[in-house]
Amino acid sequence: MMMGLKHVQEIASQLVKHGMKKTTPIAVISGATTPDQKTVVSTLEGMIKEPLNLPSPAIIVIGETVRFHMEKQEKAEVRKEVYLPKIGFERSRLADLLTDVTVHEIPVSVISFLAYEQDVIPDVALFTSRNGVEGFFHGLKQDIRAYAKTVFACVGKSTAEKLREYGITADIVPESHDSQSLRQQLNLKQDTVVCHYCGTLAGNHNRMYRGYDYRAVPVYDNRRLDLQQIDVPQDAAIIFTCSSNVERMMNRMVHPEAWADHGTAYVIGPSTYQTCRQLGIRNIIQAQRADYESLAELIL
Repeated sequence: MMMGLKHVQEIASQLVKHGMKKTTPIAVISGATTPDQKTVVSTLEGMIKEPLNLPSPAIIVIGETVRFHMEKQEKAEVRKEVYLPKIGFERSRLADLLTDVTVHEIPVSVISFLAYEQDVIPDVALFTSRNGVEGFFHGLKQDIRAYAKTVFACVGKSTAEKLREYGITADIVPESHDSQSLRQQLNLKQDTVVCHYCGTLAGNHNRMYRGYDYRAVPVYDNRRLDLQQIDVPQDAAIIFTCSSNVERMMNRMVHPEAWADHGTAYVIGPSTYQTCRQLGIRNIIQAQRADYESLAELIL
């Protein structure tokens, strides 16, 4: 309704008189779309009882549209709260993506890089984490030019970005961001040498690369931090970006069983999902893609 500000009380009164509920929401918007915009939201009954002190011109909106606006505003004002177990003490890139969310970052482990021996230049250099990339270059003894014919394959956009920081563009980064898709996309020949630069806790990929010369090369250790326990709310939302963080986070909880029954786990991929299932977590939501951006979209 346009230009009805002077008569808004009479309008509200007549609507109630002719059968509209007193609790029907009504909004009066003065100076709409301008820097001086002011909005008053009430009910028909409230509008009848309390005169407005707003300048013209104004728009009057009545009914469920106003209720929808009120509900949307209420949801926006409820600040979400999540817990994020992480490796190390630096601020997580995922936390920066979670705008308008209170993120409690919980260090559960630290990374230490390992010396490793490389007795062969692989046909395929396989990386499934950013730490694997860093560990590879941290312990690299050969001239990187020795890897000129090596195919560099990464699981996940973030892993590929870390590789690019060292001046190398990944040859293969599967869209679905999981090891099985990478295996299919590589289309390897028999006896291909595949070196997987991984952590000491990495899962066994021998079965996946059966028929090839697969070699796991541990280049970093993901060591658990023994810190004080934390009292996480039973209905808390917790984000897990890798399988190892699930068990370590639950070990730090005061009441892990209660959280497993009532809380919610947001997970980055199928491996982390399976770990949550094995530990008895009931409510698990998996991101559509195995990357931080997809996790952030899920929560926001």
